[in-house]
Amino acid sequence: MKFFGASKISREELAEAIRAMAEEELVFANRLIIERLKLLSQARSTRLLSGFSVDDRVRFQGPDGDVKLG
Repeated sequence: MKFFGASKISREELAEAIRAMAEEELVFANRLIIERLKLLSQARSTRLLSGFSVDDRVRFQGPDGDVKLG
């Protein structure tokens, strides 16, 4: 069984707590979750960027299909 955070809440307990929350509490929880997801994404990006060095050659394909070199 997986647990979340230091308070050791199981997934089932978390789901039950969410079902019991009022709208205001859900909005607050949503803000906390979004903030945490953004922080994790930023940390992942920082970790990946640390693998690059000055003068590295890079190649990216943009969403439009254009290849960018640098």
